[in-house]
Amino acid sequence: MSACGTTVRRRFAGGITRIGLTLACLAVLTAGCPVRRQSGQSGAATDEPLGVEHTVAEAQAALDSGDAASAERLAREALNARPDSTAAQEALGLALRRQNRLEEAAEPLWQVVRARMAGEETSMAAVEALDAAGRYGDAVTAARSAVSESPDSPDANLALGLLLLGTEHFNEACEALLAAAELEPSSPGILLSAAEAALGAGDYDRAAAIVDDAMAAMGEADDKSGDAARGMLLLARTHTERAANPPPPPAALPPPDDDSDTDDQVSDSPSRSVPVQDDKALAESYIAEFRRLAGSEAGSRAAIGEMLVKARRPEQALAYLTGLPNDAPAEAHTAYAQALLTLGRGFDTALTEAEAGAADSDDAYAQAILGWAQWKNGDGESAAATLSAAVSRIRAPSARARAYYQLGRALEGLDRAGESSEALAQAKKLGYH
Repeated sequence: MSACGTTVRRRFAGGITRIGLTLACLAVLTAGCPVRRQSGQSGAATDEPLGVEHTVAEAQAALDSGDAASAERLAREALNARPDSTAAQEALGLALRRQNRLEEAAEPLWQVVRARMAGEETSMAAVEALDAAGRYGDAVTAARSAVSESPDSPDANLALGLLLLGTEHFNEACEALLAAAELEPSSPGILLSAAEAALGAGDYDRAAAIVDDAMAAMGEADDKSGDAARGMLLLARTHTERAANPPPPPAALPPPDDDSDTDDQVSDSPSRSVPVQDDKALAESYIAEFRRLAGSEAGSRAAIGEMLVKARRPEQALAYLTGLPNDAPAEAHTAYAQALLTLGRGFDTALTEAEAGAADSDDAYAQAILGWAQWKNGDGESAAATLSAAVSRIRAPSARARAYYQLGRALEGLDRAGESSEALAQAKKLGYH
């Protein structure tokens, strides 16, 4: 089992503050580990001129000894002599990655993946570098390469699943994450990410079954992982119950009074119908069950509130997130802010909550919610700066599209027409209308 697998196990054993994992576990891959020539590269190596092959071998030896700077120098020397050398590209990418220069490492490692010469180790290093560079589609391709090289690797399947989840390919993500969980049964928390993918795909029965398996494997957990599992189970069961017992159709708005302003009212238009409200008695019964099961009421409320926001049910989410203590998880503050912003209310409170969620955090999603709140509170300068720094790092296409739109509007208010048009065009390209 690789170092990444160890990190994953520790992460789940200690509980998670967010149901969707990040790819941070990949940061330990190849660091401090000897660099092995991939099996697919043996043919390419024999085609290298003797001097280039010798220089690449020296670069690999430098990596093995921990001298990444010398390895970089030697790899660049080999590339100067032969720019199309895949082995030199690999050595350069791994040397840059070892120095934590991930964005620089992305391109040489990608060239190795494109040439289909990358084994699991190099593919996983490419995943990390491409993800850091915001090249999420290429990162998915690299992760698929890693799974193709090592289909029984839990690390490779987990990386692929998390990338697919983050880019909203929910059905594929669920399959990859279930494969990772089967290969790494000591980390039942992986199942929570699989359940999140099932929820994203709208398969609530499957999500409930997966969470049941996760909770059975975790036992009587009372940490944030347990809270997250219970919140997801509650949400899945609520959806399933409501599908079996749908509410009555909504009633139309009554006609306006004769002396009221009717400029923007339509008395019986279906588009102005009263929205369906969740069955309060059913919701309360599930809330009671959740609180009874959970070890921490505040943690339980935060976990299910986050899931309701992700499920685009902001009104119901507020019932869980309003009044949480200041020391609630940062993700809960971010979710509370997003719920308020989505509903178009309490912008000052949303800003306070967004600031709490983004404090001391470089999380792009939390920063994007902060930028949204800043924009809604009339601080275009701060919104533009915050969103500009975050938007390219957001994996989920829908969230990235929304952030581009808000960035465009903030720039528009600052009379920066060219930049505004470019951001709004990106939002439209990603499907934001």
